[in-house]
Amino acid sequence: MLLSAVIGVAVASAAALAPRWLDEAVMRVTDIFMAIPGLVMALGITAVLGPSLWSIVIAMTVVTWPATTRITRNVLRETMTSTYMEAGHVMGISKPRLMLRHALPNSLDAVYVFASMEFSGAIIMMSGLAFLGVGAPPPSADWGSMVAAGQESITTGWWVALFPGLAITVSAAAFSLLGDGLRRINDPSFRATL
Repeated sequence: MLLSAVIGVAVASAAALAPRWLDEAVMRVTDIFMAIPGLVMALGITAVLGPSLWSIVIAMTVVTWPATTRITRNVLRETMTSTYMEAGHVMGISKPRLMLRHALPNSLDAVYVFASMEFSGAIIMMSGLAFLGVGAPPPSADWGSMVAAGQESITTGWWVALFPGLAITVSAAAFSLLGDGLRRINDPSFRATL
């Protein structure tokens, strides 16, 4: 998720600073990546690269960077058109400096919230890949491969598959709740109701 956030923020920053035609081209590329189902794309990438931890990291990065780019670019575009940014531009501050010093730091809250919520999806997708047999190789412990190993003995040793499945569910729900909590803290409309 960290690698995906870095790539997404870098591409979104470049797109927000670029001319309109280049920004539209970058957004169409992200749309193409987002149109392909994430699990199918990750399964294809890990099948080509072979089962390893690095192939999963690469697959998860390729699957998740477009959504991070889209969210960050929208927030940056909104921030760049705000009054204080226009005032800075009128004062002679360059657009790249406004982006790096003001727009990007003010937009990172959305990235933090989105990344924490995407983390739960990444846990589920990584477990799904390991369950299908294209995850990390057997010496490494993976909840998905533990569930896959436990399905053979589901009638006699149901706990072998149950507890890794519960770990997947609880951790995914915890990161989802963390993202929701961060969103509530950072959103002024939610702060007024607390």
